[in-house]
Amino acid sequence: MASTATTPSGPVAFANSKIFNIEENSDIILTFNGQKIYAHRIILRMWSPFFERALTSKFAVAQSQTFSLGDDDSPEAIWAMFHLNGENALDYHIDVYEIADKYDCPSLRQKAVQGFSNCMGTFLADSEIGETVPIIRRICGSATSHPANSEIRVLMVKFLYYHSAELAGDIDFVEALARGDLLDAASAKDFLTIVLYANFCLRKAAHYSETKRKLTGSLADRSIRKMAIDLGGDENPFAY
Repeated sequence: MASTATTPSGPVAFANSKIFNIEENSDIILTFNGQKIYAHRIILRMWSPFFERALTSKFAVAQSQTFSLGDDDSPEAIWAMFHLNGENALDYHIDVYEIADKYDCPSLRQKAVQGFSNCMGTFLADSEIGETVPIIRRICGSATSHPANSEIRVLMVKFLYYHSAELAGDIDFVEALARGDLLDAASAKDFLTIVLYANFCLRKAAHYSETKRKLTGSLADRSIRKMAIDLGGDENPFAY
C-alpha cells in the first residue's frame, strides 16, 4: 500500500513507499519551499537529464547532501514531479507541465498534457466557454513563458481552433482579446488564421446555398485553409 505525505493541498500518495522519501534509504535531500524530499542520486540521474547534468558536474552542488530546487515553483507541482497524485485542476496540470519542462522530464510532460486535455474536456462540459479565458491567457498570453512549439501550447491552440465560434461570441473572451494581453503575437496570428478560415467556410456555405456550386476559393483561401487545418489537427482532443 502506498504511503502518504502532506503537501499544501493535503495528503497525496507515494508511487513507491519502499524507496520514495524514506530517510534511511536516501543519499540526497531535495529542498523547496520549506519542504524536503529524501531521494536517490542514481534514480534522479536515470530519470532526468537535468539531474544527470547537475549531479555529475564539477560544481560543489554535485557532492552536496542537499539539493535546493528553490522557492519559485508550486509545491504541489514539485511533489507531482516525483510521482505523486494531485488535484485534477487545469492550473495544477499546467504547474506540473512547467515543472517537468524546467527539469527536463519528457514522460511527466506528456502525463501533464494528457491530464490537462482530460480535465479541459470535463471543465467544458460543466462551465461557460468564457471561463477558459484565464487558462488561455496563462498559456498563450503576452506574459507567457511557453514557447510556440511546447506541447501544452499546441494543445491550447487546438482549443482555439475547435471552439473559435463559441469564443468569438463570448463577451469575456472578446473583452480580454481587446485588452491586448490574452494572446501573444504568435497565438494572435494563429487565432487570426482560424477566424479567416471560419469566414471562408461561411462564404463557401453561402455560395453553395445560392448557386448549388462549390466555391473553389483563391490561392490565399487555400493557404489559410491549410494553415488552419494544420493548427487543428485530425481530431478535437477536448471532445466530450
